[in-house]
Amino acid sequence: MKIYLLAASCLLLTCCHPKSTQQTAAVIDSTNIAGDNDIQPNFKVDTISYQDTMYHLAVDITYAYPKDDATGIYKTLVTNRIDSSLKEFKNEISKVWKEEGEDEDKTDFDGLSHNMFDAGPAFCYSDDKVISTSFTIGYSHAGAAHAFNGVYSINFDKRTQQVITLKDYFQFKTKADSNLIIHALDGEFGELRQTLKNDNPWEFYGMEHLCFGILKDSVVFSFSDYQLGQGPSMENCKVSKQLLISLIRESYK
Repeated sequence: MKIYLLAASCLLLTCCHPKSTQQTAAVIDSTNIAGDNDIQPNFKVDTISYQDTMYHLAVDITYAYPKDDATGIYKTLVTNRIDSSLKEFKNEISKVWKEEGEDEDKTDFDGLSHNMFDAGPAFCYSDDKVISTSFTIGYSHAGAAHAFNGVYSINFDKRTQQVITLKDYFQFKTKADSNLIIHALDGEFGELRQTLKNDNPWEFYGMEHLCFGILKDSVVFSFSDYQLGQGPSMENCKVSKQLLISLIRESYK
Protein backbone atom coordinates (compact mmCIF):
# COMPACT_ATOMS: atom_id res chain seq x y z
CA MET A 1 0.00 0.00 0.00
CA LYS A 2 1.38 3.36 -0.93
CA ILE A 3 1.30 6.38 1.29
CA TYR A 4 0.84 9.21 -1.15
CA LEU A 5 2.97 12.30 -1.05
CA LEU A 6 1.64 15.15 0.99
CA ALA A 7 -0.34 17.33 -1.37
CA ALA A 8 1.34 20.53 -0.37
CA SER A 9 4.75 19.10 -1.20
CA CYS A 10 3.73 18.78 -4.83
CA LEU A 11 2.71 22.39 -5.32
CA LEU A 12 6.08 23.70 -6.48
CA LEU A 13 5.98 27.23 -7.85
CA THR A 14 8.05 28.11 -10.89
CA CYS A 15 9.10 31.75 -10.44
CA CYS A 16 12.23 32.84 -8.54
CA HIS A 17 12.29 35.73 -6.13
CA PRO A 18 14.50 36.75 -3.16
CA LYS A 19 13.59 36.37 0.52
CA SER A 20 13.38 38.79 3.45
CA THR A 21 14.68 38.37 6.96
CA GLN A 22 11.18 38.48 8.46
CA GLN A 23 9.18 35.49 9.67
CA THR A 24 5.41 35.50 9.88
CA ALA A 25 3.74 34.61 13.15
CA ALA A 26 2.96 30.93 13.65
CA VAL A 27 -0.68 29.90 13.74
CA ILE A 28 -1.32 27.15 16.31
CA ASP A 29 -4.51 25.16 16.67
CA SER A 30 -5.33 22.22 18.95
CA THR A 31 -8.20 19.91 18.00
CA ASN A 32 -9.26 16.28 18.11
CA ILE A 33 -8.47 14.18 15.08
CA ALA A 34 -11.69 13.03 13.45
CA GLY A 35 -12.72 11.25 10.29
CA ASP A 36 -9.62 9.08 9.95
CA ASN A 37 -10.01 5.36 10.61
CA ASP A 38 -6.28 4.95 11.25
CA ILE A 39 -6.20 7.53 14.05
CA GLN A 40 -7.95 7.03 17.35
CA PRO A 41 -10.23 9.82 18.61
CA ASN A 42 -8.34 9.93 21.93
CA PHE A 43 -5.43 11.64 20.17
CA LYS A 44 -4.90 15.38 20.12
CA VAL A 45 -3.04 17.41 17.53
CA ASP A 46 -1.19 20.70 17.45
CA THR A 47 -1.14 22.20 13.98
CA ILE A 48 1.26 24.95 13.02
CA SER A 49 1.57 26.69 9.64
CA TYR A 50 3.75 29.64 8.77
CA GLN A 51 6.01 31.18 6.17
CA ASP A 52 9.63 31.61 7.17
CA THR A 53 10.84 34.24 4.73
CA MET A 54 14.39 34.01 6.04
CA TYR A 55 14.64 30.58 4.44
CA HIS A 56 12.10 30.96 1.60
CA LEU A 57 10.23 28.25 3.46
CA ALA A 58 6.56 27.29 3.84
CA VAL A 59 6.04 25.13 6.94
CA ASP A 60 3.00 22.95 7.72
CA ILE A 61 3.27 20.64 10.73
CA THR A 62 0.78 18.52 12.65
CA TYR A 63 2.02 17.00 15.90
CA ALA A 64 -0.10 14.11 17.26
CA TYR A 65 -0.06 12.64 20.75
CA PRO A 66 -2.51 10.92 23.12
CA LYS A 67 -4.66 12.99 25.43
CA ASP A 68 -3.65 10.74 28.34
CA ASP A 69 0.08 11.44 27.89
CA ALA A 70 0.19 12.72 31.46
CA THR A 71 3.98 13.12 31.68
CA GLY A 72 4.28 14.77 28.28
CA ILE A 73 7.20 12.49 27.41
CA TYR A 74 5.64 11.14 24.23
CA LYS A 75 4.63 14.59 23.03
CA THR A 76 8.23 15.70 23.54
CA LEU A 77 9.56 12.72 21.56
CA VAL A 78 7.32 13.49 18.58
CA THR A 79 7.96 17.23 18.73
CA ASN A 80 11.73 16.81 18.97
CA ARG A 81 11.82 14.37 16.05
CA ILE A 82 9.90 16.66 13.71
CA ASP A 83 11.58 19.87 14.88
CA SER A 84 15.06 18.38 14.47
CA SER A 85 14.18 17.44 10.88
CA LEU A 86 13.02 21.01 10.23
CA LYS A 87 16.26 22.36 11.68
CA GLU A 88 18.30 20.00 9.49
CA PHE A 89 16.39 21.13 6.40
CA LYS A 90 17.02 24.79 7.20
CA ASN A 91 20.72 24.02 7.58
CA GLU A 92 20.62 22.28 4.22
CA ILE A 93 18.97 25.31 2.60
CA SER A 94 21.70 27.58 4.00
CA LYS A 95 24.37 25.20 2.72
CA VAL A 96 22.87 25.17 -0.78
CA TRP A 97 22.68 28.98 -0.87
CA LYS A 98 26.28 29.25 0.28
CA GLU A 99 27.47 26.82 -2.38
CA GLU A 100 25.50 28.64 -5.08
CA GLY A 101 26.52 32.11 -3.89
CA GLU A 102 22.89 33.04 -3.21
CA ASP A 103 22.27 36.66 -2.15
CA GLU A 104 21.29 36.82 1.55
CA ASP A 105 19.47 40.17 1.19
CA LYS A 106 16.01 39.05 0.17
CA THR A 107 12.56 40.59 -0.17
CA ASP A 108 8.93 39.55 0.15
CA PHE A 109 7.77 35.90 0.42
CA ASP A 110 4.65 36.24 -1.76
CA GLY A 111 5.03 34.83 -5.24
CA LEU A 112 8.33 33.13 -4.50
CA SER A 113 9.48 29.80 -5.74
CA HIS A 114 9.96 28.56 -2.21
CA ASN A 115 11.10 25.58 -0.17
CA MET A 116 8.49 23.47 1.61
CA PHE A 117 8.40 21.38 4.77
CA ASP A 118 5.39 19.23 5.72
CA ALA A 119 4.95 16.78 8.60
CA GLY A 120 1.94 14.97 10.00
CA PRO A 121 0.58 11.66 11.30
CA ALA A 122 -0.10 8.70 9.03
CA PHE A 123 -1.67 6.68 11.84
CA CYS A 124 -1.82 6.81 15.62
CA TYR A 125 -2.58 4.04 18.11
CA SER A 126 -2.72 3.77 21.89
CA ASP A 127 -3.80 1.06 24.36
CA ASP A 128 -3.02 0.29 27.99
CA LYS A 129 0.53 -0.82 27.10
CA VAL A 130 1.82 1.16 24.14
CA ILE A 131 1.59 4.35 22.13
CA SER A 132 2.53 4.20 18.47
CA THR A 133 2.55 7.01 15.93
CA SER A 134 3.70 6.76 12.34
CA PHE A 135 4.17 10.11 10.64
CA THR A 136 5.51 11.49 7.39
CA ILE A 137 8.05 14.25 6.98
CA GLY A 138 8.26 15.76 3.51
CA TYR A 139 10.41 18.55 2.16
CA SER A 140 11.25 20.05 -1.20
CA HIS A 141 13.74 22.58 -2.43
CA ALA A 142 12.54 25.48 -4.56
CA GLY A 143 12.39 24.40 -8.18
CA ALA A 144 12.94 20.71 -7.40
CA ALA A 145 11.17 18.15 -9.60
CA HIS A 146 9.46 16.56 -6.60
CA ALA A 147 9.58 16.39 -2.83
CA PHE A 148 11.36 13.84 -0.67
CA ASN A 149 9.11 12.13 1.85
CA GLY A 150 10.19 9.99 4.77
CA VAL A 151 8.09 7.89 7.12
CA TYR A 152 8.98 7.53 10.79
CA SER A 153 7.48 5.75 13.78
CA ILE A 154 7.78 6.34 17.50
CA ASN A 155 6.70 3.42 19.67
CA PHE A 156 6.48 3.96 23.40
CA ASP A 157 5.90 1.71 26.42
CA LYS A 158 3.50 3.40 28.85
CA ARG A 159 4.64 1.18 31.72
CA THR A 160 8.40 1.70 31.44
CA GLN A 161 8.14 5.18 29.88
CA GLN A 162 10.73 4.09 27.32
CA VAL A 163 10.89 4.01 23.52
CA ILE A 164 10.23 0.53 22.08
CA THR A 165 12.87 -0.57 19.57
CA LEU A 166 12.54 -3.42 17.08
CA LYS A 167 14.48 -5.73 19.40
CA ASP A 168 12.35 -4.66 22.37
CA TYR A 169 9.15 -5.64 20.59
CA PHE A 170 10.38 -8.74 18.74
CA GLN A 171 12.64 -11.50 19.99
CA PHE A 172 15.01 -12.95 17.39
CA LYS A 173 16.45 -16.15 18.82
CA THR A 174 17.45 -17.64 15.48
CA LYS A 175 17.90 -16.48 11.89
CA ALA A 176 14.62 -18.22 11.07
CA ASP A 177 12.81 -15.79 13.39
CA SER A 178 13.78 -12.76 11.34
CA ASN A 179 12.91 -14.71 8.20
CA LEU A 180 9.25 -14.55 9.26
CA ILE A 181 9.33 -10.77 8.81
CA ILE A 182 11.35 -11.02 5.61
CA HIS A 183 8.85 -13.52 4.19
CA ALA A 184 5.99 -11.13 4.97
CA LEU A 185 7.83 -8.22 3.34
CA ASP A 186 8.69 -10.32 0.30
CA GLY A 187 4.98 -10.98 -0.11
CA GLU A 188 4.60 -7.23 -0.74
CA PHE A 189 7.97 -6.24 -2.23
CA GLY A 190 9.59 -9.50 -3.37
CA GLU A 191 9.01 -8.76 -7.05
CA LEU A 192 10.70 -5.37 -6.65
CA ARG A 193 13.64 -7.00 -4.86
CA GLN A 194 14.06 -9.53 -7.67
CA THR A 195 13.78 -6.79 -10.30
CA LEU A 196 16.62 -4.94 -8.58
CA LYS A 197 18.56 -8.21 -8.40
CA ASN A 198 19.07 -7.96 -4.67
CA ASP A 199 19.80 -11.36 -3.13
CA ASN A 200 20.28 -10.03 0.39
CA PRO A 201 16.82 -9.38 1.88
CA TRP A 202 18.26 -8.44 5.28
CA GLU A 203 20.18 -5.60 3.61
CA PHE A 204 17.40 -4.74 1.12
CA TYR A 205 14.81 -4.16 3.86
CA GLY A 206 17.28 -2.53 6.25
CA MET A 207 16.44 -4.99 9.01
CA GLU A 208 18.90 -3.40 11.44
CA HIS A 209 16.89 -0.17 11.41
CA LEU A 210 13.49 -1.34 10.20
CA CYS A 211 10.76 1.25 10.75
CA PHE A 212 7.65 -0.30 12.31
CA GLY A 213 4.42 0.87 13.90
CA ILE A 214 2.02 -0.96 16.18
CA LEU A 215 -1.72 -1.24 15.68
CA LYS A 216 -4.32 -3.30 17.55
CA ASP A 217 -4.17 -6.38 15.32
CA SER A 218 -1.20 -5.71 13.07
CA VAL A 219 2.32 -4.35 12.74
CA VAL A 220 3.09 -1.87 9.96
CA PHE A 221 6.54 -1.86 8.37
CA SER A 222 7.28 1.38 6.51
CA PHE A 223 9.81 2.59 3.95
CA SER A 224 10.67 6.13 2.90
CA ASP A 225 11.14 7.42 -0.65
CA TYR A 226 13.90 5.52 -2.50
CA GLN A 227 14.61 3.27 0.49
CA LEU A 228 13.76 0.16 -1.52
CA GLY A 229 14.91 1.63 -4.80
CA GLN A 230 11.25 2.29 -5.63
CA GLY A 231 11.63 5.98 -6.48
CA PRO A 232 9.68 8.88 -4.93
CA SER A 233 6.91 6.95 -3.21
CA MET A 234 6.58 5.82 0.38
CA GLU A 235 5.56 2.22 0.96
CA ASN A 236 4.20 0.25 3.88
CA CYS A 237 3.32 -3.34 4.60
CA LYS A 238 0.68 -4.19 7.21
CA VAL A 239 1.21 -7.66 8.70
CA SER A 240 -1.23 -9.43 11.01
CA LYS A 241 0.12 -9.94 14.52
CA GLN A 242 -1.07 -13.56 14.31
CA LEU A 243 1.54 -14.22 11.61
CA LEU A 244 4.27 -12.79 13.85
CA ILE A 245 2.94 -13.96 17.22
CA SER A 246 5.94 -16.25 17.84
CA LEU A 247 8.26 -13.22 17.55
CA ILE A 248 6.34 -10.71 19.66
CA ARG A 249 7.57 -10.57 23.22
CA GLU A 250 5.14 -11.78 25.84
CA SER A 251 4.87 -8.35 27.47
CA TYR A 252 3.36 -6.94 24.25
CA LYS A 253 0.96 -9.76 23.34
